[in-house]
Amino acid sequence: MNSDAPHTSRNVPGAVAFGFAIVYVAIQVAVSGASVAIPAMASFRGANLLGIGAIFTMICILQLLLAVSVTILGDVGVTRKAAPRVLAAVAVGVGGSGIVGGVASLVLPPLVGITLNA
Repeated sequence: MNSDAPHTSRNVPGAVAFGFAIVYVAIQVAVSGASVAIPAMASFRGANLLGIGAIFTMICILQLLLAVSVTILGDVGVTRKAAPRVLAAVAVGVGGSGIVGGVASLVLPPLVGITLNA
């Protein structure tokens, strides 16, 4: 065995975080595409605006939980020594952006609604 060869360790948390980040982005794209279809289907089934809002709130909460998971796993991956960190760093960026977007999606619609009804 050649002891001069560089030792490459794998960054499992970073790779898992990157995989979850890909899933998160795919879900974001799917929800963006379905944002017109979901209210139409819910309305067709007899749901009112409150029911449609509940559907989007649940989707947002699930996305927010996934974004938090991506960020935590990415942080673990970034802090690993002697392991590649690029995928983990990308995951931290995607997860952090998802957290900001998720919190804004939960907070801003009610505030806009209150403002419009005032």
